[in-house]
Amino acid sequence: VRKDFRESSMQSRPEHETLTDLELGHSFEASKLQVRTNIYFMYYENQLINTGKINDVGAYTRINVDYSHRLGIELAAILRPFDELDVHAGFTYSENKIASFTEYVDNYDDPNYEQTQIDHENTDMAFSPNVIGNLGFTYRPFDGLSLNWMTKYVGDQFLDNTSNQDRKIDAFTYSNMSLNYTIEDLVFKSITL
Repeated sequence: VRKDFRESSMQSRPEHETLTDLELGHSFEASKLQVRTNIYFMYYENQLINTGKINDVGAYTRINVDYSHRLGIELAAILRPFDELDVHAGFTYSENKIASFTEYVDNYDDPNYEQTQIDHENTDMAFSPNVIGNLGFTYRPFDGLSLNWMTKYVGDQFLDNTSNQDRKIDAFTYSNMSLNYTIEDLVFKSITL
């Protein structure tokens, strides 16, 4: 982003990231069932990550790490047992790793204000849960009206790239429900409430 260049000098400018994305997918469709699968491997060279390091102009910036990757599988399905009902589900399992990097932590007790360096290997990427799943349905009892419900599970995720258990968002589940009614050809072509 612009900040990476604006708040740096020529000596601390980041290199460009390179992403190689390999994916293999398959889909199956029948009158009452759709299933999609996807396997992916994303290999990053010079991925920019935040390490806490202060650059030579006093700003926290991101730095390049040599190697990181995302490897996972995605599954999605929609089942229509009868015309008024769709049941949908999805699941993703992934590994999101940084091979190695050095974390920099502010040390306010040091009279020279030197940052402490901590080396990390094979850590999880920040904000990248390994497991995500959802289950829900859409019910249309008559034309214009639909009831939608979806529950989603999001696995543990870390706030930074250190895999530190004290900087983790625990897994959570949430649900959304909505009732929609569409009126057609009344003032407008259609209005959805």
